[in-house]
Amino acid sequence: MKHMLLYILICLSISFNQDSRSIIFNTGTPETEDGYLIDINNSIANRFTPTSDFAMEAFKVTMILESESGAALVSIHEDNNNQPGEILGEWELTLANLGLREYLVYTFQDCILFDENQNYWISVRPGTDETIATWVYSPSIFYTYSSSSDNQLTWSTNTGAAGSCKVYAEEFFYPEISLGDINEDSSVDVIDIVMIVAYITNTGPLLDYQIANGDVNSDQSLDVLDIVQLVGEIVNTEPMPNFSLLDFNPNSDYYNQSIGPETFSNEVSCYYFGKQG
Repeated sequence: MKHMLLYILICLSISFNQDSRSIIFNTGTPETEDGYLIDINNSIANRFTPTSDFAMEAFKVTMILESESGAALVSIHEDNNNQPGEILGEWELTLANLGLREYLVYTFQDCILFDENQNYWISVRPGTDETIATWVYSPSIFYTYSSSSDNQLTWSTNTGAAGSCKVYAEEFFYPEISLGDINEDSSVDVIDIVMIVAYITNTGPLLDYQIANGDVNSDQSLDVLDIVQLVGEIVNTEPMPNFSLLDFNPNSDYYNQSIGPETFSNEVSCYYFGKQG
């Protein structure tokens, strides 16, 4: 749920800046026009493993159309026992008769999320029965790929060249949880104190990591001293600084205006000013 809320913020941002994207899978620049045959009987998938939690934003595949006309279906799959599994998203490409060509597709509106250190697959299969194409080989031959000759009903996984592609994604940023933030809402407030009081008086449970996080004076005990320190911090909290930033979202009611906390006084409880808008 946290992932989805974070990603909704990204999806609502109108600006899509290439510099804000990370390449989480890159097979390199092709050194040949040879590659995997993509036709009614054959499709290929590359395995990749994100190193953090990401939201997918785009992909590129390098292909050559061999038939007079044709289309390709590019899919992102979950992993199923080291083979492509359930499809998370699929996009149709109209292939052009221009020889070797890179096809770029933006996917951020589909809200596909990648979990850290989990395997995923990107596959290519024909979009029509008449399509014949080549998914150009990667220069390296040390990738894990899977092939199918029955319209992706079954797969055979091997090591070798991948189909040339790139996957772009935006990494999730998780702010460090402050000491005393028992309910992890990014704010140390009265609710956290109430939860600590309930734990001390045996009227409410806390998990081990919550107990450790509530020990603000680091004396290895969650007790009244921690409550006293938290109350002091809350009472002496500095007010939110006032600032303003230019709203450059053309779909916003405040487009081309400077907005900040005072603009929404008593209307919202938090503000998001990300690098994407």
